[in-house]
Amino acid sequence: MAFNVRVTGPEFASEENQRAFLRIEETARQYSAHSRESIYLVRRPLEISEDHFVLLWPRGAAIVGMYPWDGLVRGPEHGEWESAPATTLDVTRRTSARSHGEHSARTFANPHSTLERACKEFSALLLRDSLEPEPLEAIAAPSAAKIVPAGRTSDASSEDVSSPIALIALFTVPAVQLRVAPVGDALFSVLTIEDAMSRSIVHTPNLLRATDLPGVSYSTDDLERICGLLERSARARERVREQQAGKDIPPSVPSHLRPRIRRMRFGTKWLVLLTIVVALAAFFVIRSAIEPPPSTPARAPQAAATRPPSEIVIKMPVEAELFISQSQFQTRQQLDRALTYGEGQRFLPDTEQIVVKDSVSLAKGVYGYFKVDNTWRKGKLLQTLQPIDTITVVKFLDPLP
Repeated sequence: MAFNVRVTGPEFASEENQRAFLRIEETARQYSAHSRESIYLVRRPLEISEDHFVLLWPRGAAIVGMYPWDGLVRGPEHGEWESAPATTLDVTRRTSARSHGEHSARTFANPHSTLERACKEFSALLLRDSLEPEPLEAIAAPSAAKIVPAGRTSDASSEDVSSPIALIALFTVPAVQLRVAPVGDALFSVLTIEDAMSRSIVHTPNLLRATDLPGVSYSTDDLERICGLLERSARARERVREQQAGKDIPPSVPSHLRPRIRRMRFGTKWLVLLTIVVALAAFFVIRSAIEPPPSTPARAPQAAATRPPSEIVIKMPVEAELFISQSQFQTRQQLDRALTYGEGQRFLPDTEQIVVKDSVSLAKGVYGYFKVDNTWRKGKLLQTLQPIDTITVVKFLDPLP
């Protein structure tokens, strides 16, 4: 159900990351509608400059860094990572002329180090909340606490946190290629957006599988409390970023000339506005004298917000009618009543039926009833968690009694 997924926090800086996050949100809603598990997605709650979000659900928590790099990404265990067009790196390797590829290659901070820093901040935020309430302004201040989640080590003295936190570097451009060396951290994963959206045999997206941590279990109250902390932190940091952006704008003219220029601009602006008002008034007076004003058209009703459609293609060995319904019928009498009152969707006989419904409805599942040899067969559960799925019917169920 849609209300099992909560999304909050400021928008991302990168448009590519925004598009990738919409896919993640839709997949989370489909999975939640299927599994009835709550999922929380909080955008940009931590101090790191990269776009990121925190994923919370009953079986784990993860900090997901988002990287809109394309081409070939090379990631050593230590040091900066590099992104460059794949053809550029191939030519560089063949000719041993490194200088030809340096100007087009882009380097960025090691995601593992960046996400470890964010993980310490997240752990310190949880520790402060467990000790005593903190004012909102204190959340945005850098923390000096040395908190290391279980499963990681630090050279400095630290206190362990009972629940581990997964770290995920997510590359959001579909065409990216990854060549990443292992970093020796079992809780760190590197995924492309396509890998993250792919599903296991039990319909669990790989992004959630990477966050499914053994031995971790959060109650609904825990998830609500942690989400509230992160939401407050995201709001506080957004205010800090807005204030910092205002301070970084340099003055365009010397300070002793600003009052004079301000007065000149003020007078010019009002003169232009007055001219526009007079011109518009004259236009409408002349127009009203020539022709009567047109009648006001009726407002078109606003289209109701809908979920994007999903599609099931059903292939059958023989021609058969199809009737789909949200309800499961146990007897032929119940089915006949639904057919009479149109409580479902009926398809003409064919060997291939195409069912199109909104993605959340198909994630929950609908029941299909097939009429073969003038007999209605028992319902089969039809559902899809992909934009398009194909079901091949080999054997029909028994007739309805």
